[in-house]
Amino acid sequence: MPAAVRRGRLPGMPTSPTDGPPRVVIAGSGFAAIEAALALRHRRSADALRITLLSPAERFRYPPLAVLAPFTREPEWTLPLRTIADELDLELHRGTIASVDADARVAWTPGGDALPYDALLVATGARADRSLEGAVPFRGPQDAPRVGALLDAVVADGGGTVAFVAPTAAWALPLYELALLSAAELDRRGAHQAQVVVVTHAADPLGAFGAQAADVARARLARHGVVLRTAARPVRVEPGAIVLEDGERIAADHVVAMPALHPRAISGLPTDAAGFLPIDRHARVVGRPGVYAAGDATAEPIKQGGLACQQADAAAEALLADLGADLRPTPYLPVLRAVLVSDDDPAYLRMPLDRERSGALPAPTEPAVRPGAWPAGKVVGHYLSPYLSERADGPWRPDRPVAQPR
Repeated sequence: MPAAVRRGRLPGMPTSPTDGPPRVVIAGSGFAAIEAALALRHRRSADALRITLLSPAERFRYPPLAVLAPFTREPEWTLPLRTIADELDLELHRGTIASVDADARVAWTPGGDALPYDALLVATGARADRSLEGAVPFRGPQDAPRVGALLDAVVADGGGTVAFVAPTAAWALPLYELALLSAAELDRRGAHQAQVVVVTHAADPLGAFGAQAADVARARLARHGVVLRTAARPVRVEPGAIVLEDGERIAADHVVAMPALHPRAISGLPTDAAGFLPIDRHARVVGRPGVYAAGDATAEPIKQGGLACQQADAAAEALLADLGADLRPTPYLPVLRAVLVSDDDPAYLRMPLDRERSGALPAPTEPAVRPGAWPAGKVVGHYLSPYLSERADGPWRPDRPVAQPR
């Protein structure tokens, strides 16, 4: 167990009315779920707080590194959930969450398993689906081989146009990384007649980080010869072309599209019109006392691993305070952080967001592109980053050169 965990029962933590110390159920196994478990264990030991991790998966995965897979021999980095559970004194329960009885404080799995809780944190993420029929989807590591095969075909053909498309408002940073890495890879392999194109619905590349980051993205794309089309809304792919909403056709022999994110249904919890969970500024699910949510399952407009960790931190503090701990919970004040990876030096991006105005407007007084020290890994979590960086086989660091070509 990490040294930061404080042992023993602490004042302010009530005993569960049913059996021993309070029980927290965390549904999920991604960034938000593990960050929340780390945050809770930092403040409360297993003697004072029982934590059950409910997940259908057996391993914690690090999806942001999937952009490297088509270009390197870097294996997908994962960590067994059993390892995390043993280190943090968590109970593992294999399964998914199907429904919640918030009045009785019981979560149910599809198979009928009942998990009583004093507090429930939903961190189940979202389902990544195809967003553009006819395009190769890039939903994570599972699609990396298809992108690699596509690039092989371009090299074998001696040229062609490869388009990377963001037809929806989903997190688009991987789009630019794939485009930059693909342009460098094709040039390295002698496919000098190949053309790489980025087509995005957004008005500016990396627009969530403000004008400075957009300028950095434009400069990098131009340096690699990548054509950029902004404010474009693709509706379908036809042989040799992408068709836009206004009828315009963009020539493309191969198309890779970012996914559309859809919610995972949980009966008994409120949702917005799109099916995501509404949360307040402390990550409490609106109208359901004792239920919290963090990450892509929430109705927050920007879905990204670092923001998921920040939501998890806010949820952990609010959860403990609601259970009687003597602390004043810090609200979720989102700061968007990311690392743009290419064959150049990484670009470190940072922008505070205005959550009260839908989280989409940056605070203009902060510099967006920052050199210098950065936490290990592409996703910044207050507890997760140091936890992973202490592992000898931890995830790839953004300040490390792109690995040996495949």
